[in-house]
Amino acid sequence: STPIKSSAASDVYKRQMLKQSWGVTDRDSADEALNELLESAKESGSAWDYSRAESNLGFYYLADYYTEKEALDKALEVAKEIQSTFESWDSFVQSYLEGYEAGSGDTSGDREEIYENLKACQWNPYSVSWNTKLKKNW
Repeated sequence: STPIKSSAASDVYKRQMLKQSWGVTDRDSADEALNELLESAKESGSAWDYSRAESNLGFYYLADYYTEKEALDKALEVAKEIQSTFESWDSFVQSYLEGYEAGSGDTSGDREEIYENLKACQWNPYSVSWNTKLKKNW
């Protein structure tokens, strides 16, 4: 099935957000911002940086800076790196929360509560094994 793409007005909003938040205005600046995040993630071992890289890939697709395949291929590559860097969902989320606090200067209590609530819910996305083999299916 073909994913539903956002409207042209929504694409403009995504591009404005990427420009304001990341200085991303085209494919080259998208690549540059992504590479900086991934370098920082590797140096610091920060799930916060890895998470922002994965999030940006989705926005790059929605803003038409990456094709769907390019965004998915890169997201899979980053996910495999994440999986080899952390040992569990809990260790990943702990690193994410620490990185969020350091980067934002805010407390992560609300985000930690969301994680705990998700783990306790019937549709817990974290019930998927951390060691699931990540593979391309598109």
